[in-house]
Amino acid sequence: MAKIKAIIEDLSKISAAAERRELEGPVEVSTESPDVPEWSQSSVKRELQFLLSHTIHHYSLVAVALRTQGFEPGAAFGVAPSTLRHRRKTD
Repeated sequence: MAKIKAIIEDLSKISAAAERRELEGPVEVSTESPDVPEWSQSSVKRELQFLLSHTIHHYSLVAVALRTQGFEPGAAFGVAPSTLRHRRKTD
């Protein structure tokens, strides 16, 4: 928990200017030529958004596993924010 809290604290210190900083990194898009990476433009903000989305995806898998074991993680656990907003509008 201490490590997670430290990460949250560090992430909260990222400035808006740093979020917009452009990045370029290798992207594995093919198994045919793994030694020749493609390069893609991104930003710190975009990478953090992807990380959040991918984490929610994994949480949804954890939720399924928990439910098969008789545990209820909560209706919002592992559900994308856009889905939660949509559900609130239609309820």
